[in-house]
Amino acid sequence: MDPYRLWKHLDPTSRFVARRFALKLLILLAFAAAQASASYGFRQALLTLLLLSGLLNIILALVNRQRPNLPTLTYWDEALAFLLLGGAVYWIA
Repeated sequence: MDPYRLWKHLDPTSRFVARRFALKLLILLAFAAAQASASYGFRQALLTLLLLSGLLNIILALVNRQRPNLPTLTYWDEALAFLLLGGAVYWIA
């Protein structure tokens, strides 16, 4: 499926959440890259940042009283994505 067609079908709130997620991920990658020369390295820094971001998104979802099964993207979806990426970093590397 064409990614543009999928993007076009998202509601404005979901588009905003997707952009916010992409921006957060880019910032996390930049911070992890900055820690690459440290003793714990890029992998551990990225893993820690991804897991902390997932937990922070869970807290934000609870504070905002968002339901996890809404038809739009929410902080719950961001949390799941960050935690899954963290799990992938942990198991792959």
